Amino acid sequence: MRRLALILAAVVFGTAAFAFASTLGPVATGSVGNSAGSVSPCDANGFTFSYSTSAGNVTSVTVGGIDAACAGGSLVLTLTDSTGASIGGGGPVAVGGTSVNVSPSPQPYAGAVQGARVVITGP
Repeated sequence: MRRLALILAAVVFGTAAFAFASTLGPVATGSVGNSAGSVSPCDANGFTFSYSTSAGNVTSVTVGGIDAACAGGSLVLTLTDSTGASIGGGGPVAVGGTSVNVSPSPQPYAGAVQGARVVITGP
């Protein structure tokens, strides 16, 4: 009797789930961001970094070596610690030449800064 009740419950709930799924309507078709296009960087050879400090904290970062092809773009800087975690950053800053100054927030302890990441979007 117990086995029959379990089988009957499975059939009822399974049918109800199937019926519910059929009422969800049609699924839209089309592409969702899976393109084969490539993105070319405006600067392929990297950047230089110099830091200004006050009371041991980084107050300004000059990102240099920016290629002229990046002019008109928008730069965002992330400062990282030894694990690669973000400990400060700044931007977006408009790129108008071969270098830009970025004021990080928060202003991390200079000894903790072990790396920097730059993203330039545009132009």
